[in-house]
Amino acid sequence: MRKSLLLFLAVLTLSFSAQAAEILLAPTSPEAANNLSAALASAADGDVIVLSEGTYVESNAISFDAKGVTVKAADGANVVLQLKAPITISNGGKATLQGLKMDASQLGSHKHAIEVADATDGKELLMDGCELYGYTVVDAAIYVGAANTLKICEVKNCYFHDNMKSCIFLEGAVSKFLLLNSTFANIATSTSSGYLSVVDVRNTTSFIANHCTFYNCQAINTDHAAIKVEGDALIANSVFVSPASQSSYRAVHAKEGWNVEAKNCLTFNYGASKNGIRSAATQTDCVVGDPLFVDVTNGNFAFAAGSPALASGTNGTNMGDLRWNPSDVNDGIVTDTPVEDNPGEEEEEEEEEIIPNGKKLYLSTEGNNNNDGLTPATAKATFAKAVAAALDGDTIIVADGLYSEAYEIKFEKLGVVVMAAEGAKPVVQLTGQWTSIILMATTTFDGITFDGAGIAYYLLSSKGTDAGTFTFKNCEFTNWDSYWAISNQYSDNTHVKSVVVDNCIFHDATGAAIHFNENGPRGAHACDNLTITNSTFYNLSVVEWVGIIQLDGNSGAKQPNNLTIDHITMYNYKTSELGGIVSDVKTNLTLTNSIIANPANVTQCYGYAYGTSTIDHNLLFNVTKGTGTHTNEIAGDPMFVFADGGNFNLRPGSPALNAAADGKHLGDTRWGEAELVAVTGVELKPNAIHTFTTDTTKIEVVILPVEATNRNVTWAVADPAIIKLENSTLIALKPGETTVTVTTEDGGFTATATVVVEQKQFHPLVIEADNMYAAEDYTVPSYVQMLVAKEAARRDSTAANVAALQAKIDALQPYQAPYDVVVNINGDPRTNMAFAWFTNETMTENGVVQLVAKANATEADFANAITVEATTESTNALPYIVDDSGIEWKAKLPKDIAHTYISHKAIATDLTPNTTYTYRVGVDGYWSEMGTFVTAPEKTNEFSFIYMSDSHIESQAYIDDANAAARAALKIAPNAKFCAFPGDFVENYCSSEWEWERLFEEALRPMAYQMPIVPTDGNHDVTYGTNFQYHFNTDKTFHDAAEAAIDEQLDATTYSFMYGDVLFLVFSLQDYWKGTHSYDNLTSVYLTNHVGNWFKEQVAAHPEAKLRVGLVHYNIFSGSSHQDDDMGPLLRATLLPVIKECEIDFVIQGHDHCYEVMGPVNPDTRTPILEAITDREEVPTSVSTSGYKGGTYLVDDGSLYFIGATCGSKKYYPYSRTQMESYYPDHQVENYFDLFTGMFCQPEAPSYTTFSVKDKTITVNSYTTDEEGNSTLFNTFKVVREREHTPLTGLEDIRVDQLPNGNVTTKLLYQGQIILMRNGVAYDILGNIVQ
Repeated sequence: MRKSLLLFLAVLTLSFSAQAAEILLAPTSPEAANNLSAALASAADGDVIVLSEGTYVESNAISFDAKGVTVKAADGANVVLQLKAPITISNGGKATLQGLKMDASQLGSHKHAIEVADATDGKELLMDGCELYGYTVVDAAIYVGAANTLKICEVKNCYFHDNMKSCIFLEGAVSKFLLLNSTFANIATSTSSGYLSVVDVRNTTSFIANHCTFYNCQAINTDHAAIKVEGDALIANSVFVSPASQSSYRAVHAKEGWNVEAKNCLTFNYGASKNGIRSAATQTDCVVGDPLFVDVTNGNFAFAAGSPALASGTNGTNMGDLRWNPSDVNDGIVTDTPVEDNPGEEEEEEEEEIIPNGKKLYLSTEGNNNNDGLTPATAKATFAKAVAAALDGDTIIVADGLYSEAYEIKFEKLGVVVMAAEGAKPVVQLTGQWTSIILMATTTFDGITFDGAGIAYYLLSSKGTDAGTFTFKNCEFTNWDSYWAISNQYSDNTHVKSVVVDNCIFHDATGAAIHFNENGPRGAHACDNLTITNSTFYNLSVVEWVGIIQLDGNSGAKQPNNLTIDHITMYNYKTSELGGIVSDVKTNLTLTNSIIANPANVTQCYGYAYGTSTIDHNLLFNVTKGTGTHTNEIAGDPMFVFADGGNFNLRPGSPALNAAADGKHLGDTRWGEAELVAVTGVELKPNAIHTFTTDTTKIEVVILPVEATNRNVTWAVADPAIIKLENSTLIALKPGETTVTVTTEDGGFTATATVVVEQKQFHPLVIEADNMYAAEDYTVPSYVQMLVAKEAARRDSTAANVAALQAKIDALQPYQAPYDVVVNINGDPRTNMAFAWFTNETMTENGVVQLVAKANATEADFANAITVEATTESTNALPYIVDDSGIEWKAKLPKDIAHTYISHKAIATDLTPNTTYTYRVGVDGYWSEMGTFVTAPEKTNEFSFIYMSDSHIESQAYIDDANAAARAALKIAPNAKFCAFPGDFVENYCSSEWEWERLFEEALRPMAYQMPIVPTDGNHDVTYGTNFQYHFNTDKTFHDAAEAAIDEQLDATTYSFMYGDVLFLVFSLQDYWKGTHSYDNLTSVYLTNHVGNWFKEQVAAHPEAKLRVGLVHYNIFSGSSHQDDDMGPLLRATLLPVIKECEIDFVIQGHDHCYEVMGPVNPDTRTPILEAITDREEVPTSVSTSGYKGGTYLVDDGSLYFIGATCGSKKYYPYSRTQMESYYPDHQVENYFDLFTGMFCQPEAPSYTTFSVKDKTITVNSYTTDEEGNSTLFNTFKVVREREHTPLTGLEDIRVDQLPNGNVTTKLLYQGQIILMRNGVAYDILGNIVQ
């Protein structure tokens, strides 16, 4: 029954129907307020309240609670709601508001004009023809809180204006949001705890904004905008206009990882990121220009004739709110899609794509990679080749054997199964630090052992934004180092639907077992569901700050991910910070029926459950509890039969027996109850040991009978001074005789072995080396090499080892001798050459360079040599070794050893052009080997140079690879003038001076003594130390100017020189993050103000250059593992305009360890200029992923980009088109794959490239090399410039007496340098006063 209050509040007319009534409502006197809230309180579901003209003052909440009601203005009526309390929607309520003006200026302490109050299902907000203005409170006018939900929010034909806060903020889950045909004008959000975007959409399944007009909508910064969206969205036919040019905020801000499209939109006066639309959003047919509003002052947003917004929308419709600019054209935008209820609930899993059964491929160690692999008799021989041959749905059947793989292996095909042949136990061994199996599509492994050889950081890692489902059954994982057996890659937006681990074993590794961190794409987890059942984990030690099993959730995801663990056994694990199992706040953990135990001397936390957790029916032993609620916990020793030997069967009486919730034993159910078999005796083999000091002997315990249940024993050594025992290994300490005794826990049976230790007799030369040669008397490199040979001879005094030691003794160099000698171009290569070398710190005499203008000079020729004195600098104490090199063990060096050196540098000037010089460095009596170089001719249009890159020296294998490439290059190009090397000389940053030493003394030595090296720094060369700048002697002009502004990491990594008609611009991007920079805004003060202006200065100073070539480590464009690096979009945004303005022809890069020819690239559109390419050869994609090799590339309108793979062992592989498209949120380059217009491959061997310059053509030849230094040509192409370079604008040559005075800033060119004149003072481009 209706409340009687309505009888005097309104003229009431009821139009009865089966479901609803129409209520006519009129305002009374101002004192009689709350007309609408009272009417709504008594309205029934489906009623319509019609408001006659007037103002309705509402101080009570207008509540749409558990019912759907329409409130609308009567036809033609001007209805104003004076809101002093909010409109609320709760308990499934549906609010429909039509034709209402809402004055939100008097809300007082209330935060919102319209708010959704709870998370119940089915709520809707529909606004049509409404106006909202005057909102100045702290949050948003329309608000859905983070914990609340809304099924539909539809706002159409509405007008929001003169608000000082956000208009719409949908923070909670909304199934569908339609923003149609509406106008937002004069909105200014603020920072005072308000939301900073005008329309802010954070958690909406479907969002379409169509035909909207935004004028003067000011957000506080570039992280906010007129529309900010974190979810899939279409923004179409809309107009975004700022009254004045600005770059402080955006029109559209789209978060990475979402599918956001801006379609047929217009922006004007936005400078931030792609004309105001953030680069994470795809732009289709968007335009920039003044829409020519008729009269914005009086709120008329119609377009004047000639507006670029007229007929520029989809299907030719007008843009913007169509009430200002009607259009009869159907815009084709579909908005009436069905809506699912319960937006906050987990969506049902999509059905797995059914993969048809494919062919079977066979793999055998007896096979041959030239076979087709289709039968056991024609099996492939290596794991990598079998995987490369597999197609969708194929099964690879692996025979018994060891399959060693040194390089990354990628699974890109869908539904591939890798399974052991019947009865086989195949082992895939990964033998490189960064070697891993990369999973990029649904894959299953069954019965495979993965072995990291104590080297590999990862065994298997997922990659890609939709990497599928990975299943591991009956597999074993062992011996990986430092990181994880199964993981996602940190640098990528990885998303895996699920990972299933069943009946697997993880053991004996210094790393975590399974770890998926939070780095999934926005709105998705790296792994949605991780399920581990019936598996065992033991003897795992983690250095990193992670758990043995860890699943993190993406904080931006709509729903938690799930970590389900059932029936696992975990024993003897160690973590530095966290525990065995870790799940974060965005992860649901279920841990049941498991055993987590440690030896008595190892007490670790079981882990941390930061999110929702079910931890039930588990046995914890010698572990402390982290977070999470435990139920039905079982205490006590699980009584494993022989855990230290990997036997986790349960002895009778174990509390884990039949203790699981399902009635089974706790832990991995493959371990059962052991029958109690008593020990009857014990033996030691051998029981008499004769050994020598420093030797080791393995001793075996034999428990009798072999099926005895309790195999635990204790050890005792009678005289610990003579021997010590470590894990059943005897280490002889000093001469003497003693015994070692073992005692069984069961029965107390004992066995004793006698041990006799004699003083080890070493070869006399080893003893001589121990006693006669002191480290301080010899150079560090020669002495360490002698130590390596000495320890090898000590271990085994074979004739070969003794001869090798004698050779290293003979090669010892006195401490005064120079080493690590390198020649660099510094200044004009026609007349200048620079030198750098090291000596021991005890060498206090300044070194010199002696030069003779003669090839093949002899000692006598140096009597009349040119002598140049060097400057010296004492280095920091440089750490010498890291574990990876093996030198610590080989030379018996302490791990923390460090050396201080003397760095000598000299520059020879006034040399004669086009002359061969022989040189040596050092002091009288202590000279280096003689080397040669050739100065550049006075003029030349023809010369050649060599390219090598990314040697990553860390071990002998890397040294040998780089050395082979250097020797091969010298054979092919003996007359090359220099070697360009764009960084990553070493692997372990500046943690190992041994790596730098072997680079100069061995890897590059053949080349370093025959030509200058032109280096710049790679990311592996710069961190943690300054070795690079001690070793090279290149031009410091740029560094000296930039140092005060940004504190550059290293000296002399950015410099230029002319050789012949070519301007070489060698530049470093390592400091892009120094000073002010922003990944979101794609800005870097260092790159723009320092590197960019330096480019312009060098180009302006050398107008005679016919070709302009850049050399850099980091990639502006690339196609392999560094394509999706964080800095990529920033580098392109800041440097492409400079490359365009300076008309750089050829950019030679390193870093990506893959062979890549890209372009020529249009710097504006980032697309290939295909009409500039001729003479390409089409080849199979197995040869070149792009399908092309060779070619002639005309670079008049765009630069060619090149990466020449690596002269070392560390290799990356080409990305496919699909991969590049999946990484778009990271690299933000549309159709990236199309840029790869030439050879695109992994050469699979150490590589180098020669460049032959003639006139305005560069012929590029790329080679691989074998260990003997033999070369194989695999690609040839040409770079051609026809058109003359355009001089930089705004520059003129003047004399010093013509420098103008005055208050204006004048830009000019004076003596080859850009000068800025301001108030009569001359400045260079870095702001330094020019005298």
